[in-house]
Amino acid sequence: MARVNQGNAARVTFTLLQGQDVLGTGSKPVNVVQIWFNAASAVSGALVVQAASASLQTPTTVTDKIVVFEFMPDMCLDLVNGFHTIAVETSASNAANITAAKLFVLGAHQDASAPSSYHHIQIHRGTAGVFRHRDV
Repeated sequence: MARVNQGNAARVTFTLLQGQDVLGTGSKPVNVVQIWFNAASAVSGALVVQAASASLQTPTTVTDKIVVFEFMPDMCLDLVNGFHTIAVETSASNAANITAAKLFVLGAHQDASAPSSYHHIQIHRGTAGVFRHRDV
């Protein structure tokens, strides 16, 4: 989940990145994921589904906004090539646009057991963002 307190009409782009370690080695966008968006969180709590992508660019309206990237790590990470960390990147914008991101691991799933990437979850905070790390 990412949030922007947009105090300036400059757009902000949020991109979900994958890396090979918590330093972001080899970082690249994840595969396409489901995105939910709230363009004015002070007015309504409703999230509206967006086109599936690895990023979302906000409109220029000066409001608080929320972006939710919904994904299964096994489906959006290049695990075969050692990509097992997640970060949310924000684009250069304006100093009046304050951004924050937090990753949540939701334990609900329909299978008999959790996906393999749910094992050994650790949370790391780095200078480039908040990472969700899977021990391999």
